[in-house]
This record gives sequence, C-alpha cells and structure tokens, in this order.
Amino acid sequence: MKKPISYVVFAIHIFVLLILSLTLGYAIKTNIDENIRTIDYLTTQTEMLSVKVKTLETENEEHKRKFEHNKNNFEQLKTQIEELQTQVLYCTEMNNIIHLEETERIYLAKLLQRECGGEPFECKMAVAFVVLNRTLSELYPDTITEVINQTGQFEPVSSGSINSAVPNEDCYFAIEMVLNMNYSDLLQYFDDIYFFRAATTEKVFGSNTKYAYTLGKTDFYTYK
Repeated sequence: MKKPISYVVFAIHIFVLLILSLTLGYAIKTNIDENIRTIDYLTTQTEMLSVKVKTLETENEEHKRKFEHNKNNFEQLKTQIEELQTQVLYCTEMNNIIHLEETERIYLAKLLQRECGGEPFECKMAVAFVVLNRTLSELYPDTITEVINQTGQFEPVSSGSINSAVPNEDCYFAIEMVLNMNYSDLLQYFDDIYFFRAATTEKVFGSNTKYAYTLGKTDFYTYK
C-alpha cells in the first residue's frame, strides 16, 4: 500500500504553491502597472501631439491669411505698376506734345481763342484735346503746328484770323489741363473726339463721323 502523504509534506506543497501564486500575482500586477504607466505616457504624448497639431494648424491658418494678404498686396502693387507703366507709355507717346515749344503753345491758344474764346472752359479743353488727339493719330500730321495748319481743317487758319488772336488766360489754362491729364482719363471724360463745329440742330457731320455731345455752342464728333 502507498504510504499516505504526511501533513508536513502537504503543508509544504501548499506553501510552495502559495509562494508561486504570490510571485506570479506580483509579476502580473507589476506588468499591469507598467502597462498602465505606458498607456498614461502614451496618452500624455498623444495629448501633447494633439496640442502641437492644433498649434500648427492655427499657425498654418495664420500663414495662409498672411499669404492671402500679401497676395492681395502684390496684386494691388501689380495693378499700380501697370497703371504707372501705362502712364509712362502715355508720357512717351505724348512726349512731343507735352513738351510744347512756347511758339506751339501760343499758336494752339490762339486757335482756342478764335474757335471758342467765349465758350465755357470745358469746351476749350475739348477743342485742345481734339488737336492733341489728332497729333497722336496716324491719320494726321505729327506736330501741333502741322495739325492746326492742315488744309481745310480750321476756319481761323483759312481766314488768317488766327494770327491776330490774343488768347485769354483760360485758353492757356485749358491747354495745361489737357497736357497734364492721363490720356485714358481724357478719353473717358471727353470721348475719342476728332472734330468740332458750331452747334446746329443737324447733328450729321460727314459720313464717317458720329455726334458725341455739345459743349456751350460747339458740337463734338468722333469717328464711327
């Protein structure tokens, strides 16, 4: 017969099992605690990364806003540069007119005096612009004097009365105003006028012209 296990041996077995159970439990608890600390660390890192991401997103939005602002400023500067280039081109095209010789300035003022000396100031500007506009056009001569003296164009020249004209201050001032305005502004204000004559109820003036408006007692026309 097998000998019964003594109570001492049994107790030892129980004690060993208890020690093993406690050791295993401690190891498991230690592992769980470590995992919890790892999870807490990762959670903290995730939250920090989340804050950084939000900060970067905010900074990115700020950069985008600044970029759009700078882009708008660039577009405005580009527009201003284009306008300046247009003005420079205008000045280049009008150079021979802007820098009028004193004799040309006087001659043009004499024409204004004879054609519209008693007319409103705006009318004097319009007549001056007709002469300047013709000077720029390929259809007419290249200088103020040649445009004014072109055969059959201006009655004071044909009659010779231009020579005895004594221009008033408004005539000279009207010329200065036209010379110092941007060409695009002149076109917008006066239209692309090339002709004028004493106002009449009959607004048809040649087959290739179109009535534009009347200033004082003078009708103005553009090409069709």
